[in-house]
Amino acid sequence: MQAQQQQAKNNAVPAGSRSPGAVSIKSPAQFQKSEELPKTESLFPARNENEVSFFQPPLQRKTGSGNSVPVFQFVRAANAGAWNAALALRTLQATNAQQQINTLVTNGLQLATTRAARGELANKQTLFRNTCESIRDGRMTLNVLTQSLSCHLTPHNYTEWAIGSLFYNRVPESARNGNLFFDSQVIYPNNGVNQAAAAGLDENHHNNFIRRGSEPAHTDGKQIRLFMPDGATWLNNNDILKTIIIHEGQHAIDRHDAALPGNFADERMADVGPNQTYGDVANRYKTEFRAYWLGEKPGGNFGSSTKRAKNNRRPETIDRDDAMGVSFISSATSFQNERQENIFWHLVDTSYKWVETNYAESEKFRTMVDAYSEPTGGNLLNSTRIDHYAQQLNFNKGSIVRMAAAPKAGQRAAFLNQLKGLRGTFLPLAIALDDNDRAFLSSPELSQPFWRFFDAVFPDLGDEHLNTYHQKTKTALKRNMNID
Repeated sequence: MQAQQQQAKNNAVPAGSRSPGAVSIKSPAQFQKSEELPKTESLFPARNENEVSFFQPPLQRKTGSGNSVPVFQFVRAANAGAWNAALALRTLQATNAQQQINTLVTNGLQLATTRAARGELANKQTLFRNTCESIRDGRMTLNVLTQSLSCHLTPHNYTEWAIGSLFYNRVPESARNGNLFFDSQVIYPNNGVNQAAAAGLDENHHNNFIRRGSEPAHTDGKQIRLFMPDGATWLNNNDILKTIIIHEGQHAIDRHDAALPGNFADERMADVGPNQTYGDVANRYKTEFRAYWLGEKPGGNFGSSTKRAKNNRRPETIDRDDAMGVSFISSATSFQNERQENIFWHLVDTSYKWVETNYAESEKFRTMVDAYSEPTGGNLLNSTRIDHYAQQLNFNKGSIVRMAAAPKAGQRAAFLNQLKGLRGTFLPLAIALDDNDRAFLSSPELSQPFWRFFDAVFPDLGDEHLNTYHQKTKTALKRNMNID
């Protein structure tokens, strides 16, 4: 009994770090008496009344063609705790995955940074540290998700085991596809899981998340979701994990959505594809291009920006004016460098078919893509400091406009006091920028979207004091000097 109690204590989720509804991980012995889950016998057929069946996570085997396919192991246990023992293992795997990523991010905060030359982007180590700082400071959130146990309850041969609809219909469709994950409510630096979500028998549970497709991660606004499915190549490869986090971090911090206030977006272009599903394809393309340029290709690279593009492949799409659907529209490419070209084709060849459609059909989109040979952005460093500064610019935009009107209304004293307060807000933020932040902001090519946004906040308002402050502030952001 003491050994069982010690085992349960060792497996417990740390107090104060659980999601809403989370419970401590129990040992298999404790689970045998648990009433927290549906009756095991109603979920799985058995050869006799004393047996329970469940499926272990799939193994991988090689086919004759050399491809790996999942092999589901059918396991029988002679006690009613088999399901709960499997669930205990699944929750433990989830908390281990959370801790693995938490440790990766925490260690990333200690990485040394190298100053980039003016006009050059920071190296990967600096980018990862910056991304970790932005996660720590809440500029973005990081959610690590594991496949629910129900994803592994689909046998490869239903007839052989006589499973039938009694069992299979209890598994949600998203789990049958391997895309039901948990725990969506736990973000860095917390650990913990909700047990019902870990089981995955109700895909509508608020701690479950349904992944669309097979992506290793995606970003929704400021939230990064990192998926950790069993057997994925990136699970234990820190270099690939860093690449993914840098990539998604750029999406979260580049303010590319033109519909939101305080954005760094360029000119919008409407999707010309069927049903115009993808909205603003210009800024959607540029955020993907930036993220891949910064984060590289997981497990590989996109080549050199100094090597000329080959331009030996043509994007094409079905001609929708052809009623028979057998004609295609295609266009020659005019890429400038190898890296630009390889990122474009990576997008086309994966899950971004709208890129090819818009390139082939829209001259405006095609011209934009060809000219976008290297990334520009408001925050190509994933810097928490630049993001904080941009946030305050957007927050104070209305106040700056009102300040300019004060002298005209004879409220000179009030204007000067407001200007002093503005210095008190932005001076500490400017001083907090590090050398890489300043090198980036000093490059008019790389940081052009930031300065377009900055100048929109400080338009020429006809006041000498405010216009002088505007110019001094720009200089202070690039050099470590006082704004006064």
